[in-house]
Amino acid sequence: MKDLIQEKTKKGISFGEYKVLVESLLKENKTTGNNHSETYLQHTKMGLQRLKKWEKIARLSEQTKTQLDNLKGNYTWLVLVEAWCGDVGQNLSTLYQIAQQANIDLKIVQRDENLDLMDQFLTNGGRSIPKLIIINSDTSEVLGEWGPRPAHAQQRFLEARDNSEIDNLEIQKEIHLWYAKNKQQDLQNEIVQLMLTVDRERSI
Repeated sequence: MKDLIQEKTKKGISFGEYKVLVESLLKENKTTGNNHSETYLQHTKMGLQRLKKWEKIARLSEQTKTQLDNLKGNYTWLVLVEAWCGDVGQNLSTLYQIAQQANIDLKIVQRDENLDLMDQFLTNGGRSIPKLIIINSDTSEVLGEWGPRPAHAQQRFLEARDNSEIDNLEIQKEIHLWYAKNKQQDLQNEIVQLMLTVDRERSI
């Protein structure tokens, strides 16, 4: 696993490079992955808009900043994404902000180009993204993972998936509306608590 993690971390790109990549692909009427259909292009455009929106308006709370500043370990985050994924657009900017605050090196890789890695971090047997992998930068040991969405949104997604009477498009709208109302608070809280746990266990 460590060799795989080291390989993918070296392959990963920065948040800024990811934005440039997506913008350049859209200019060519393409997205990440192999499906360049109009539907996927529209999803990608919307995802990029959300990414930039949260980058502009999302703010880390003072409590979040303080807790992140107190982390003792040296960490790398490896995030599996695809540009057309709605949850990537909703979460990636704030993950980047958190990483910046905590001096964590964030690297991004595309899921479909790295299925050997993705398949080590499935969610309920699925290749759900975004998937955040927390790594000890000194040893390349995997210390934790998060994804593909905050717990409340994930619960609603699973409820809808298991209920044939709930329309898939309707639950997507509901989840995206929840993201807008929640203003990244659940995401911040979940990631901070996860990192505090990882940091505490690392020092034991």
